Amino acid sequence: RVVRSRVIGLCNYGYVKMASYYGADFWYLFKHHLKADIVPLLMINAVFVIGRAIVQESSLAFIGLSDPLSKSWGMMINAATNFRGIYYTDYWKWWLMPPVICLTGTILLIRFLSRELENLMVDGKRR
Repeated sequence: RVVRSRVIGLCNYGYVKMASYYGADFWYLFKHHLKADIVPLLMINAVFVIGRAIVQESSLAFIGLSDPLSKSWGMMINAATNFRGIYYTDYWKWWLMPPVICLTGTILLIRFLSRELENLMVDGKRR
């Protein structure tokens, strides 16, 4: 939604309208007028979607709705929590905690990356 509204806003600028009135096609307009404003938004959205995809895949794997032959953090967490008596021994430290820490760390790093890209884009607009 953000990208679409930004493109519509950019297309209403006078210089973009004038270029289209003089016969510029879409690719010319995108390459010379829209790309500098749209590509950073697309990058931020792509990083955000990657984070959501990792969470969704691990959630589906945890509840057993993914490929049982694939390796994923959700399958590892599921196998560890289904092991009887895991919390009565020290196995939970070595079997359950690494995938939980890796999954949480990856999602946090992706969110921080997304936020920093957004801050860079906002700071770039102010200069």
